[in-house]
Amino acid sequence: MGTGIEMNCKQCGYKWIVLDGKGLNVEDNINEATKSNSNDDNTQCPKCGSKDIEPNKEINILWD
Repeated sequence: MGTGIEMNCKQCGYKWIVLDGKGLNVEDNINEATKSNSNDDNTQCPKCGSKDIEPNKEINILWD
C-alpha cells in the first residue's frame, strides 16, 4: 500500500508521479520533493533538470 503525488515542472510542463510505499516516510519524501531551493537531485524535473517544480494538489493517489 502507498500513496503518490503528481509533480509538475513549471519550466517545461513535464508531469510525473512520485510514489511512496508502506514503511516509507511519505510526508518527508513529498516535502523533500517539493522544496524549490533544495540541492537534492530528487527535487529536479527528470526531463529538463529544473528545480522549479510543484505538486498537483488536486490529484490524490492511493495504491494497494
